[in-house]
Amino acid sequence: MKTKTCTKCHRTLDLSEFYTRKKADGSIYYYAHCKACKNQADLKNYHKKIEAQQTGERPKRRTNLRRRKTETLYEFKCRVIKDAWQRAAVRLAEKANQHEST
Repeated sequence: MKTKTCTKCHRTLDLSEFYTRKKADGSIYYYAHCKACKNQADLKNYHKKIEAQQTGERPKRRTNLRRRKTETLYEFKCRVIKDAWQRAAVRLAEKANQHEST
């Protein structure tokens, strides 16, 4: 019997305890997490998604990282860097607010 170690729970399990996927060349690929860990993570994400839908929040998507057809490569890089700085500024402001409240 072949075994593999789950990268999440670090248990050594039989290969039947891991989900598989076929590669383009026909070989079989075993996922890094065991079935139990993957099911637990999927359930957690499912409940997080349902809760966000009920509260009206939308998941954050990073669609702005796609280059628009009308912009040059330089404009795209400038936009990505500007967005990264803005996100960093927001995180720093939130961290400062948390520090002041404690």
